[in-house]
Amino acid sequence: MTQTLDTPVLIAGAGPTGLVLASLLSRHGISCVLAERNTHTTKFPKMDITNGASMELLRRLGVDDELRRLGVASQHSFDVIFAPGLDGPEITRWRLPSVDEEWATLRGSPDGTRPGQPWQRCSQAIFEAVMMDRCRRDPLIDVRQGWQLQSCAQNGDAVEATLVDDTGDVLKIRASYGVTGNDGIGDFAYVTTVDPGGQRNYSFGTGDNVYLGFSPSGPARADLKWEETRQTDIGFDAYLLNSLSLTVDVYKKKTVGILQNP
Repeated sequence: MTQTLDTPVLIAGAGPTGLVLASLLSRHGISCVLAERNTHTTKFPKMDITNGASMELLRRLGVDDELRRLGVASQHSFDVIFAPGLDGPEITRWRLPSVDEEWATLRGSPDGTRPGQPWQRCSQAIFEAVMMDRCRRDPLIDVRQGWQLQSCAQNGDAVEATLVDDTGDVLKIRASYGVTGNDGIGDFAYVTTVDPGGQRNYSFGTGDNVYLGFSPSGPARADLKWEETRQTDIGFDAYLLNSLSLTVDVYKKKTVGILQNP
């Protein structure tokens, strides 16, 4: 059976990126079809640490507290131990602060030079389950698990895509073209910033009064723009001789205007 539908956005792949992108589009009132070739979320750990900038985004989506509750408890350090075996001996240790320690550091640096959220250790199996449940309950997200992207082609100002499910049903989708943006640098990077660093003292008025001075620490960059990423993901599965499984994934990704902290 073949069915056809129109959607503003088609997302192929319901991993962490696809799930978050669908939720973010919904937050801005944009509907989408979220297609995933597997009938269930991943059962493997895969992803380990979600960094502070990503946790800021998840906070805006309202899922940060749930992920912290289900992830590694905030009092545990993120130390990486180098040892020949689980029973040691410890050769060296890469010390990384716990979420609680990172919160204390961030609260002492409210100048925008650090992320607004600490990182979080959370298995991808947990992350995908939480985000998939959210997407399934969202009326603007049409979740299609068990549907694989078979082909896609440009047609004028739109894209025509064909999806096939595990029973052989075909779904053809026309999706408009879109670009994902990233602003993953410090806040206020587009304006001139000032800094009291170096304890710059100066006299003001009469008498011996000395005051702490501020000086420019960075020039304004009025032409600063979002980093833009265009990506195409195509998957191919084949089953040969009733015993050999072949999976091929092709990713094409192009990023322009890359942002980097000075």
